[in-house]
Amino acid sequence: GLEYWRQIGKVPNDYYVWWGLEDKKLVEYAKEEILTLAKQNKPFAFSVFFEDPHFPNGYVCEECEKKHVRSIHNVYECTSRRVGRLVEWIKEQAFYEDTLIVILGDHLYMGDDLYGDDRGGLYLNHNRHAYNVFINTKDYSKFSKNRSYCTFDYFPTIIDLLDIEYDAPGLGIGRSL
Repeated sequence: GLEYWRQIGKVPNDYYVWWGLEDKKLVEYAKEEILTLAKQNKPFAFSVFFEDPHFPNGYVCEECEKKHVRSIHNVYECTSRRVGRLVEWIKEQAFYEDTLIVILGDHLYMGDDLYGDDRGGLYLNHNRHAYNVFINTKDYSKFSKNRSYCTFDYFPTIIDLLDIEYDAPGLGIGRSL
């Protein structure tokens, strides 16, 4: 959160952009944090939440191209490039071989311009889900692709992919994919 970055001196106390800290800065700070954790030579988890592409319009930074009519679409494209560069950077690091990368959306796209009809209503027959990508899984055979699931299933799936054993049919109300 923004308060953390203020406390460690990355941004001034009065700094506030968009929801606090724009993703352009957040990616660079995340890299520094990841390298610090990796130097400890023990397993670690790192989570980062990108806010620029949040509904309704997103935060259009100076790196975003303005080729789409709706600003949120420009932000999505910009964020996609930014996350792609972060993943490529992780792949170049010595710790990548033992790293599981999970990219998750926190909810469905909330606009009516991509999945709606010309009256502004949402198409009810779209099989939509929150964005999810699992990179560098050790064994793809553990995944059941293209099945029905919900976001609660991500937690036990991640735990399984990390080879952490548990004695239950799932974790919480989720079931491993």
